[in-house]
Amino acid sequence: MPRRNSQNPTFENSTLESTLISIQAALEHLRLSNEQLSTQLLSQQTEIQLLHSSNTHLHQQLSSVQSQQPPLQQTILIRDPIRINAPQEFHGKRKEVSSFLAQCGIVFKADQSHFQNDENKLNTAISYLRGDAFKWYEATVRVHGPFLEYSKFSESLKATFGNYTEVSPDKAMHDLIKCRQTTSVQAYVTAFQLKASRLPITTNDHTKMFHFKDGLKKQIHDFINNLRPQPTSLSELMKTATEYDDNIHSSLSLSTSDSYSSSHSSSHSSDNHSSSTNNHTHPPTHSSHHDDDIEMTEVNTTTIKPFKKLTPEEKQRRKDAHLCIYCGEHSCPGSKDVNKCSKLIKNQQSGKAPRQKN
Repeated sequence: MPRRNSQNPTFENSTLESTLISIQAALEHLRLSNEQLSTQLLSQQTEIQLLHSSNTHLHQQLSSVQSQQPPLQQTILIRDPIRINAPQEFHGKRKEVSSFLAQCGIVFKADQSHFQNDENKLNTAISYLRGDAFKWYEATVRVHGPFLEYSKFSESLKATFGNYTEVSPDKAMHDLIKCRQTTSVQAYVTAFQLKASRLPITTNDHTKMFHFKDGLKKQIHDFINNLRPQPTSLSELMKTATEYDDNIHSSLSLSTSDSYSSSHSSSHSSDNHSSSTNNHTHPPTHSSHHDDDIEMTEVNTTTIKPFKKLTPEEKQRRKDAHLCIYCGEHSCPGSKDVNKCSKLIKNQQSGKAPRQKN
């Protein structure tokens, strides 16, 4: 029996022809792609040549401009800068304050282009403060705000650390203890800082805080004592006392204006009824009022001055600090019951104040 051939020659030829056609199509595609790439490459080469020409032209213009610059400017550019030593750090020694400020002035003059404004002068000078000098700066800024002018800074620095005659530690402490607030807290802070600067460097903040608080007027002293939490540093204590004193004076100014307006508007009415009231005395009318109607007062020897009505914030602050809502003092019986306030009772007896509610 003859052996059967497993392969078909006709089928194999057909497969080879299909493969050949596919290869030819692929080659044609590659040829077209190659032509496109060649066209793009030629275009990019043209652009590169244009950029090169532009670059050459710009270099020529730059060379022309540089050649036209004055020789003086070229000399300034290549000249070595003048070397100026930085000021020595100032630690608060009173004999060195003039030298420190003079050194700062030399630095500022040597580089006038950089130190044209006060801000750069202040930042540079303050950056060299150390020890007691920097503590003085921190306390001053917290109480009075930042310095805006270098002249004010230098004057304040000289007033604190300059013009000093050496005294013993005992004499310096004695002068500090005698320092008392007689006008505003801000003026007291300045005087206290000057005397405190003469104390030995080893004197701690707690000692200074004790004597500063002891020298405050009674109303401000009592307010500080009843604060919770208490100030933890001398600068914080000074700032708190100054802000409270400012609030008192602001309230007094407003109340004086309100009192004048009220009395002026009622003067015509009182003149019209004066004949009917000459022989009769009208007792004060007692009525109940809420806390919003409570007025705060300030005692100046024997004169009682009524202030404006309390704001909700001030009323709540007095309650939280266990102060009398009427007079604002902690030691007053009115701290528990406002109707027991001695100043309120005195005003009620004179007909200046109605009965109050807690």
